[in-house]
Amino acid sequence: GRVSTAGSRGWLEMPLDRALLAADNQLELRAEGRLDMDHWFQIGIDTGATTRGSSFSTDGGKTFSSDDLSADLKAQQGEYLIRIVDQRPGGAELDPANLAQCPGFEQVKVPHSETRLTVAPAENVAVWMAGKQPSPALAISPDGPPVAVTGAAREGGVVYTVPRVGIYTILLLGAPPALQAVRDRQQPVWDLPPVTEPLRVTAPGWDAYDEGFTLETEAAHTGSHCVSCANADDQAIRGLVQVIEVDQKEARPLTLTAWSRAEGVSGTPNGDYSLYVDATCADGSVYHGHNTPFAVGTHDWQEVTLRLESPKPLKSMRVYLLFRRHAGRVWFDDVRVSGER
Repeated sequence: GRVSTAGSRGWLEMPLDRALLAADNQLELRAEGRLDMDHWFQIGIDTGATTRGSSFSTDGGKTFSSDDLSADLKAQQGEYLIRIVDQRPGGAELDPANLAQCPGFEQVKVPHSETRLTVAPAENVAVWMAGKQPSPALAISPDGPPVAVTGAAREGGVVYTVPRVGIYTILLLGAPPALQAVRDRQQPVWDLPPVTEPLRVTAPGWDAYDEGFTLETEAAHTGSHCVSCANADDQAIRGLVQVIEVDQKEARPLTLTAWSRAEGVSGTPNGDYSLYVDATCADGSVYHGHNTPFAVGTHDWQEVTLRLESPKPLKSMRVYLLFRRHAGRVWFDDVRVSGER
């Protein structure tokens, strides 16, 4: 498909053949027209999103991760500003004609745990330019160190093959001294000494839910870290979430445990302050809303147990530690999952 950006503001829409969504497919995005420092093309990232429906590959599409959505020096999480929306939902949640039996599309704007948008950097991108003789060229990008590019006379002009384009790449042509001066300015950024200590302490595998959480280095239940959530009133929503791939071949019970302590938590015990799970079955149906609440008020470390007994094999689950619609402060630690063989 082709879409013009002339005079456009906001989202651009491009129709897709529904058959493309019945299996894994690669959608290639290209920009045509004038590209310079004022006109350029990249896939934006909504860094405020707390879902994990987008992922990025650093090895040419062999593996993907949601932990960092770009090759930029600063880690970026969130969602790519690309959406696949079903404008004609099939009606029944598991209508076989509806986008590969994906119930997430029935909800239109609600991401589904098995519907993932992945972005891989383009490789060996050919850039044609008018001319008879190749000029010295240098590709610079926030994705990596500068790379010398050799042009080849072809198709009545010169073709420069850029080995990799991630966020964006600028191809510079010019005299060798000028290009060397650019390389000398760019290269030191990528020649930093190895980091021996973490630049920031993180909670690997866990993402913020709504207003998120704070990583604590004191008062952990075990180990050196835990997380905390503090709500000033009973309208705030905080927590954390992790996606776990289960891939069961047959239905078997799963047991989850988690620890929490509380300080001045308002209200009565319910799923808004709990260990909470939404799961997806192997056939695409959902197994949602399972939780075990923690006690409210003020208490020391308390362990809760959540047992899942799905009638169908589970493919994946989203594990939440929720603290919403309660005022107060809570701490979470030591989440474990175990299954029966």
